[in-house]
Amino acid sequence: MGSIFSTIQVEKFLHTPKDTRAIGTAYDIDLLVEELGENHLMLKFLKIKYDLATQIKSNVASDEEVRDNKMTYKQFESMILETIDDYMKEKRKEGCTLGDEEQLVSLAKCSKYDISVLYKQMCIYKSDSNSEKVEDINLDDLMESPKCLPGFREFAMLCKGHPLNRYLQPVISPIRDFLSQSEQEIYEYKEKIKMAYRLQNTSSMIQPIFNDYQAVMAGNMVALYPLDDSLQVDDDDSLYPSRKPQKILNLFGCSIASKLKNFEFTLFMPNSDDTYVFKLTNEKSYHAWLNRFLAFILTENQNRFASFAPIRHNVNAVWFVGGKSWFLRLADVLEGAQEEIFLTNWWTSPEVYLRRGLNAEAARDRFDLILKRKAEQGVMIYMILWNELQLVQGGLDNRHAGRVFSQLHPNFKIMMHPSDIPAAWAHHQKTIVVDQSIAFQGGVDVCWGRWDDRDHRISDTVHTSLEWPGKDYFNPTIEGIDFTSRPFEDQLDRLSQARMPWHDVHMEVDGQCARDISRNFIERWNFSRHHLFASELNLANQLILKKYYPILTLKMTPPRKISNFNWYKDDKSLSEEDRNQPLHKCTVQVVRSIAPWSGGARREYSLYITYIHMIRQAQHYIFMENQYFCSSTAGQGVGNQVTQEIVERITWAYKNNRTFRVYILLPITPDGPVSESATVRGILYYNLETIFRGENSMVKQLERRHPKMNIDDYLCVFGMRSYDYILDVPVVEQVYIHGKTMIIDDRWAFIGSANLNDRSMYGSRDSELGCWVEDSIKISSKMDGKPYQASRFAYTFRMFMFRELLGLNLDDNSVMDPIHTSVYHDLLIKTMQHNTKIFRKVFPLAPSDNIKNWEDLAPKELENSVNPEYLHLLKEIQGGIVELPSRFLEDGSLTPHFWDYEPKILKK
Repeated sequence: MGSIFSTIQVEKFLHTPKDTRAIGTAYDIDLLVEELGENHLMLKFLKIKYDLATQIKSNVASDEEVRDNKMTYKQFESMILETIDDYMKEKRKEGCTLGDEEQLVSLAKCSKYDISVLYKQMCIYKSDSNSEKVEDINLDDLMESPKCLPGFREFAMLCKGHPLNRYLQPVISPIRDFLSQSEQEIYEYKEKIKMAYRLQNTSSMIQPIFNDYQAVMAGNMVALYPLDDSLQVDDDDSLYPSRKPQKILNLFGCSIASKLKNFEFTLFMPNSDDTYVFKLTNEKSYHAWLNRFLAFILTENQNRFASFAPIRHNVNAVWFVGGKSWFLRLADVLEGAQEEIFLTNWWTSPEVYLRRGLNAEAARDRFDLILKRKAEQGVMIYMILWNELQLVQGGLDNRHAGRVFSQLHPNFKIMMHPSDIPAAWAHHQKTIVVDQSIAFQGGVDVCWGRWDDRDHRISDTVHTSLEWPGKDYFNPTIEGIDFTSRPFEDQLDRLSQARMPWHDVHMEVDGQCARDISRNFIERWNFSRHHLFASELNLANQLILKKYYPILTLKMTPPRKISNFNWYKDDKSLSEEDRNQPLHKCTVQVVRSIAPWSGGARREYSLYITYIHMIRQAQHYIFMENQYFCSSTAGQGVGNQVTQEIVERITWAYKNNRTFRVYILLPITPDGPVSESATVRGILYYNLETIFRGENSMVKQLERRHPKMNIDDYLCVFGMRSYDYILDVPVVEQVYIHGKTMIIDDRWAFIGSANLNDRSMYGSRDSELGCWVEDSIKISSKMDGKPYQASRFAYTFRMFMFRELLGLNLDDNSVMDPIHTSVYHDLLIKTMQHNTKIFRKVFPLAPSDNIKNWEDLAPKELENSVNPEYLHLLKEIQGGIVELPSRFLEDGSLTPHFWDYEPKILKK
């Protein structure tokens, strides 16, 4: 085409199939030129950003004061801004047609954040490098260095000629929006009325504007109505449903110019020449409207990982491994609620006990009873429960939970969503927020079967003091849950059947981070509220529903901090000084997967971007725990690139002769009967294809690329088992792995609700939420035998996991170094192999690599068949770690023939 853009490439930040490019695939500029036209304003912005960064790099490299590290920050900032101004003047002299010049200037100017990062990075480089000149910086080395600051990597790659998504967010986002315009238009036409009434975070405001319209702010939407006197607002600040907006503006991708003198500002729409001039009556209203618009536009367009939430500092953050520790903490926090409680779950069981035992405190700390007490004290309780499709998820019966809670007290407000026809996708976020000040999120639902600890017991026969009463004694590989209305009636035979132990991860945050999770809930609540109104055609019923379901708003008062709770105070593996360090030192960012169907918001897949980013940053190890492991290396239409990024990271380590480990903790089989359920077979099939068996699997890619590589030096895939005795008869069961977490280099951690598959990662399918965490408090540790400063949150989290896997005491420091051969080979892998051999000998019919075909697969009731010759070996079991059976049923077809689950969720 001969375009001036033909030499510029946009990095493929998210590798996704072409037919799903709306979720974020970046393109060769030629493709953008072909689709948008060479003179499109967005492409001019892109070109300006590229040229500008090159000019800034040149000026920085040639400035003597920068080279000598004598320049102050203010001088540095001035130099950058002067460079920008000079560039714009040069363009004007050339007679270059730049479109709306003021808008271009505002987009072209580097933010203070970028300038600050660049300045700090130069100072760090100068103090750590032997180089005398800034121009000698090796950007490749610096970007791979642990000292590379967040934000500098993107800037450095831009200087090298690779415009990145994050740095060019004001440019790339409108382009991506444009490319998905047809889908967005279809949605807007279908849901136009609903979006107009979606009031998120703030009450509606009505003011006249120049274009003969009145405007109503509704979250990220602005609804425009004809300028007349008939527009009214109800007591609850919502519009009358009978009114139809004449036009709806989406704030995403917009920019603003303002004039305080006339109390007006102009809204520039992306991908069009449309402008809207807002005229306000006084300075107070002017600032109120302008701040709302700016807050949305800056937050949505500028946050790292393209998240709805910014990075938060000085956050109290606590991890919980196992439902028991979290349930105990949850009971205490709920008792302290003063105003309101928000809850979203995939599955909710009202009758779950948060404490166990014979004491009165345990009896009164049943989940529904705690919430009832708080409601009676005046606390409002809002719940969004997934309205699941009964044919697919019949065992959940969230409707039962809704009925139970609704009957307890009028202060319970229960929303079932979707309100009409259940969607193909799930609400999978698991969050509880108290007073918009303390929030919990992660992988644990408040439901049957989740209460467990590091011992993972599988029997419970002492009927005078049951740890798992009624339906809580749960094993989905034997039988799902029925008759939820009879919660304390046993589903299993405790005298012959083992429960399934449950390994899960959750976390607690406070402050502004809890406020971000509150915002996520409020957006979903207000959207679900109006979705419910739209599905109700009777006007009288609509008015009743509006009074019953109030609009929720985000608090403006400072959130409370966690008090009197220090997770580290009893950890004897830490020094006394480290144990007594304050909690509020974590940097946390909330990310999510959300879509128009699930939350009314634009499609957001910041959770997926976070996964990719963290893997690319790994220098020493990656630890992942997940319920599913279905990624692009399985082939067959799977789109997310998580495992491909892991393969690339292992390749990088191998080529550079780096010690690098990847730990993957998965369920041995999915939670259901393998022989009876096509869903279970499908999940198992894709898990094994992703890692071991597919032609493009992780293992086979590494074997083809590096024939001499010992893959076991880099990749370790394992599960967990537990054994016990029921009436003196030995029984065995896998520990079901349900956590959705990742730890990188004892430095960063991620805890959330998202499974590793397309439906959780893509944003347009299941709703998910998670947190990226880094603790500024450092712990003296070891990495590959060398002294290392670890982040306290990630380090203690990883140490707990390793100790649990290996059955070590909580003060055992033998696993301090996560990648040294003395830990990786001599302890972890040897223990894993030793445990695996014993379980295979004692329980030969349990799922393992010894079972190659369907004829060898025993019915579930025979899995506990014992070979008495080896029974004495059970006392040698250490912890619960075992090999994941990669050759299980390899001679039998696992591909489901009648109901192939994953292709349904992976294909458009």
